[in-house]
Amino acid sequence: MGGGKAASIAESDYPYRSPLSSQIIFPTSSNKTNRLGVAHHRLVYNRVPKCASSTMQVVLDLLSARNQFEYMSSADYYVSTSATPAEELAFLEDLMRRPEPYGVDRHFFYVDSARYGLPEELEPIWLNVVREPVERFASLFRYNRHPKRWGGPFKPPNVSAANCIWGVYIS
Repeated sequence: MGGGKAASIAESDYPYRSPLSSQIIFPTSSNKTNRLGVAHHRLVYNRVPKCASSTMQVVLDLLSARNQFEYMSSADYYVSTSATPAEELAFLEDLMRRPEPYGVDRHFFYVDSARYGLPEELEPIWLNVVREPVERFASLFRYNRHPKRWGGPFKPPNVSAANCIWGVYIS
């Protein structure tokens, strides 16, 4: 299931209506790092599980060395992707204390910084990488069954991806 051709949206498909919201999306080639005439110097890479996280961490690490900015990769994995308002505020306060330019990554949902009174010119740039859902599931399925993830008396379940989806288990 790997190495498939990436899906694309044809120009005739615009404006694009997001299936998850009523928002209409118009493509643009504008540089979002210079909104309001103010350069933004904080990047939040919001890691989506099984969507190029390891690759993006390597890229950001290399870019931070090349472009001389501090980059921190969070060690929090799947602890909680949904933060409380107090945790969101603590994250934003920590982010604003960091010297610019600065980049950070973590598995969590978007934090609406305007909700906490952060002026638009200070908002970080958010970066997400998403993946075609079936390929993402297949990758997660293989990842969770890799022998390195299991130890001691525990063994990965003996079930195919198709049987996993349909709830058919093999003993």
